[in-house]
Parts: sequence; structure tokens; C-alpha cells
Amino acid sequence: MNSRIKSMNPGGAGNLGALNKTFRGTKVWLSYSVLAVAAMGFWGCGDDPVAEPTLTIETPANGSTVAGPKVLLKVKTTLFSFAGGAAAKASAAQHDEDIAGGHVHVFLDKPAGLDADAVVSLSKYDTATITIATAGWHYIIVQGANANHDDVESMRDSVMFTVNLP
Repeated sequence: MNSRIKSMNPGGAGNLGALNKTFRGTKVWLSYSVLAVAAMGFWGCGDDPVAEPTLTIETPANGSTVAGPKVLLKVKTTLFSFAGGAAAKASAAQHDEDIAGGHVHVFLDKPAGLDADAVVSLSKYDTATITIATAGWHYIIVQGANANHDDVESMRDSVMFTVNLP
């Protein structure tokens, strides 16, 4: 072995194996560190994603057949309180939270659009009875709206169903 190499490796060739193991351990440690940093970036490091209000139609079920002409509509919401304009603003200020407050527009056999086209507006309860006078396929679209009637984009659902009349 060259004397220059011996001076760089004071323990001789036998310590070179120990040095390689240390390097391997460091490489493994670095690999785990890189994975941990990547996981924090993927899942976040203490930063919770901003939850948005949601809206789903529970009844009638999509593809179901219901007896008419009175059809029960039931919706389920999260991070949302049913309230008229003034009540929604007061509720948000009182709770100091990002809980949306407002109402839900219900559209029957029409695309969601103008508030005037809604057959009903749910502002106090999560249920309504809708009169459907014709048998056959129908669809309902529900759209959440805040107290100012602006749509809440994360709150939208729809179902198609058949109505049987007596």
C-alpha cells in the first residue's frame, strides 16, 4: 500500500472497511431523511388543509324510484349552517370560524342557474317536500349559497330518479 494512502487512513486497510460501513450508514440515514422531508411536503407539516363546506343529497337516492306526487328531498351538509342573510352573518361573527351560512337552492329538471329558477330554497331545514306532477325520469340539482346569494362552489350535488304516480 502506498505510504500516502496509509497516512490518510491511519488505521491501515482494516479501518477502511469500518469507514465504508459508516458511509453506508450515512447514506441510509440520508435516504430516510429525504423520505421524511418528502412526506412532510406531501402530507404537510402541521398545516391542515382548509376544509370546505359540502352538500350531498341523501333522499331521493340516485337511480331510485319514488312514489309521487310528493317527493321528499333530504340533504346533508358539513361546515354549513342554514340561516337567512342576517342570521348567517351574525353566526359567522359570533363563532369566528369559517363556517359558511346561508341556504340551498333546489332546481328541478333545470340546470342550476338563476335563483329565480329554484323550486325551493332550504334556509332553515335540511328537508323539503317537492310536488312533482308528472311520472317518469326527473333530476334535482342542489347548490349551496351564502347569505349574499353567491354560490358556494364546494356545495353542489345532483340525482336522477323516477317518479311513479298513483
